[in-house]
Amino acid sequence: EKAQMDVILQHMADGILLVDEHRRIVLVNPAAERMLGVSQHEALGRDHMEITHHFDLDERLARVLATGQPESLEIRRARPQGQILEARLALAMSGGERSVLVMLRDITRARQLEQMRTEFVSNVTHELRTPLTSIQGFAETLLEGALDEPETARHFVEIMQRESRHLAALIDELLDLSRVESGKFRMRRQPTAPQKLIAETVSRLAQKAERAGIQLMTEVTESLPLVSADPDRLIQVLRNLVENAIKYTP
Repeated sequence: EKAQMDVILQHMADGILLVDEHRRIVLVNPAAERMLGVSQHEALGRDHMEITHHFDLDERLARVLATGQPESLEIRRARPQGQILEARLALAMSGGERSVLVMLRDITRARQLEQMRTEFVSNVTHELRTPLTSIQGFAETLLEGALDEPETARHFVEIMQRESRHLAALIDELLDLSRVESGKFRMRRQPTAPQKLIAETVSRLAQKAERAGIQLMTEVTESLPLVSADPDRLIQVLRNLVENAIKYTP
């Protein structure tokens, strides 16, 4: 049974610490060694504070020893940079002695993904609102009398059409993201002219560049050969590159 337990502890992805009632570490598995950046030799027999450097964890250990009730908390560590550990504490009894089992799980990546999703939703909301606001503004202007001016009305309608296409493209991107996450995404390759993709990218982003006080220019050789690619995906790549250039250029 001890051999089986040793094998389990050696190969667990979660870190395991056993801390006695004097707060000394009496057991540490390899996963916990990696998470805490210490060796078993360095950790065993030492006060956990020398290893974890976490006062909140010390308070929770005391509470579990006093009440017997499980506790949980997040441990944020400066080293490695930004590491976040989820700690679950439970009372363990052996031969009448009380100790606390601390289970550690590295949730750094999960928290980073949550942050990325939050930022993504915020960015998408902004990107969707921009063409909607533009369409709404031009529609109101037309209804207030610009319809009686054919040239002006035509110009406004052309802008509304361009913005609606941009809006449709954003929605398609969201659908593509959903397909990527569900494993249903497929590339649709076909002979594609690079210069047409570049021209379309510049056309889509001309207003954004103008608002930022930036001039977009293209130098494209007309004799470029066709490439076998998915034109919609290539436009996404080009647009991302140019949008970043517009956003981060002084």
